[in-house]
Amino acid sequence: MIVFLFAANIVLMNLLVAILNSRYEKTMMQSEMEYALIVYNDYINYRYHPLYGCMIMLPPPLNIVNLIFGLPAIFLRSRKWNQFALKIEYTLFILIPVSLIFIGLSLLTMPISLIFMAYRVMMYST
Repeated sequence: MIVFLFAANIVLMNLLVAILNSRYEKTMMQSEMEYALIVYNDYINYRYHPLYGCMIMLPPPLNIVNLIFGLPAIFLRSRKWNQFALKIEYTLFILIPVSLIFIGLSLLTMPISLIFMAYRVMMYST
C-alpha cells in the first residue's frame, strides 16, 4: 500500500511538473512575441521621418523647444526647415553642453595629473 501511494505521488508530481513546464513554455513564447511587438512599435514610433524628424529629437524637458522650431516645419511642410531645426537643436542642446562638460572635466583633471606627474618624477629621480 505504501509503495502504491509512493508511486502515485511520483506520478502526480511528474504530471504537475509537466503541466508547469508546458505552461512556462507557453508563457515564454507569449512574452517573446510581446517583446517583439514592443520593439517593433518603438521602431515605428521613433524612426526618423524626413518631414517631422525634429519633433522627436529632444528628450521631454527640452522638447518644448520643438514647439518653437517644429511648428513651422509642420505648418510649412518643409524639409529644409526641418533640417534647419534639427541643426539648431543639435547645436544648442547636445553639441555645446557636451563640449562644455568635456572642457570642464579636462580643466579639473589637469592640475591633478600635473601633480601626479611631478610626484612620479620626484620618486624616480632620486
